[in-house]
Amino acid sequence: MNRPTMTAKIPDTLESLMTAYPNLCATGWRQPKATDSEFAALRDELAQAGDKVELCRRMFRDTRFLKKWHGLWAAYGIKHRAENWDFQFDPVLFPPRRCYNGYVYQGVAVAAALLEGFTVIPHPSGAPGSDIAVPRPPRGPRRAGRRANQAEGGPRRFVNP
Repeated sequence: MNRPTMTAKIPDTLESLMTAYPNLCATGWRQPKATDSEFAALRDELAQAGDKVELCRRMFRDTRFLKKWHGLWAAYGIKHRAENWDFQFDPVLFPPRRCYNGYVYQGVAVAAALLEGFTVIPHPSGAPGSDIAVPRPPRGPRRAGRRANQAEGGPRRFVNP
């Protein structure tokens, strides 16, 4: 089964994204049962959720998120990650503190993913949800292997006494 994928041409604002995707609303994609007035209200909610879109975009740019959550994920799960993401992470603090960043709509997570250039795959048959393909974080320069380290006179991993 091949599902259509969507990758934004990376609009720079939420308004231009909403123009490019007229069926996107706060709950995800327009459902066939939704009346025009209900859909207009959900579009208005998405238009007013600019701060939550920026919250999701910050989370998508966080290397910790990309390392842990890369792959194909439901937008509903990503929405919950954004609601509880700890932006002031402290690895010394144990147990980690619990964060709540406020309610995030599923459509807000989809809009943020499209604005960041992620691939979005809508669910078939008019369902409001979609899948978001979270890329791997960019890799830094590779370190020299064990043999290069030994050739330079550095320590060995396994030393027999």
